Amino acid sequence: MPRQQLEPNGPPTARLGRRHAVVGLVTLLLPNVATGDEPKAPPSESAIPPVPDDAPERDRSVAENYSLPVAGTDLVICGATIGVNAPLASVKRVLLTFHRYKEILPRLQQSRVVAESEGATDVYMRAPIMNGLAAIWGVARFAPVAPWRTRGIQLTGSLVSGNIQKWTGRWMAFPCGERRTLVKVELFCEVGLPIPSRIVTKWLLWACRKSVTAVRDMAECGTSTVAKD
Repeated sequence: MPRQQLEPNGPPTARLGRRHAVVGLVTLLLPNVATGDEPKAPPSESAIPPVPDDAPERDRSVAENYSLPVAGTDLVICGATIGVNAPLASVKRVLLTFHRYKEILPRLQQSRVVAESEGATDVYMRAPIMNGLAAIWGVARFAPVAPWRTRGIQLTGSLVSGNIQKWTGRWMAFPCGERRTLVKVELFCEVGLPIPSRIVTKWLLWACRKSVTAVRDMAECGTSTVAKD
């Protein structure tokens, strides 16, 4: 009886097993190709829902408040920031015109320079309270203009004398191009009167917002309406 000639690749049963194994592996790794299905096309742009614009660009020409807590107290340093369509030199000129601070700080009735020494300037400021029955006043000493954030400037002032316990103020201005400037102010005050701190904070936030707005107006067009508020 003649012997069955074997093919080089082995018996038919071995070849069938390997074929099933290959088909199974292709089906596992590439199911669409193995079954003859067309690959799914990516969704068109029209089918993708648009992302809602939940954070539109802020209008930086409108003042925005912020506050910084004072460690160990319930007091805060109040601040405000605004964008000004004027060069840094124009903003600096407004900030150094101390006798016009009654046009910048709201409710201020008087502002005048009383002394100058070694680049520092003493400014007397007075504001009525209690419908004019009393007033808070003080002499603030403003140091010479100093650098702030490489290209910006800052102007700081602190209380020298007056009928309040403590007052500090700081102006900051930073150029954003040739004809636009970011302006910030920070104010802190301890009046030494039986007034809740939250009332003082509310007033200071309002004063900061009004102050940077006044600087914006004066730098852009030369006038301010803050004295009428």
